[in-house]
Amino acid sequence: MQESVTTRDGKRCAAPDLNDNPLFSTGELARYLGCSTTFARKLMDEGEIPSMKLSGIRRVRRSDVNELVERRLQASSRGREDV
Repeated sequence: MQESVTTRDGKRCAAPDLNDNPLFSTGELARYLGCSTTFARKLMDEGEIPSMKLSGIRRVRRSDVNELVERRLQASSRGREDV
């Protein structure tokens, strides 16, 4: 079953496939990482994930997100949680 989202006008539509998207909005980043949008914004604000604004919407590159995940996995396997 494909996920769906609600648009601003209240209509339901198919959710975008995040596996094919090279750029994520804040909401897409949160969904991809399984975290809140507040935490996703914090990652961007603190420079953990570089971000840019395109058409007034903050975006992050999927490759940068994957690098963050990889860094955190490596740090956790070494027993460090400060990365």
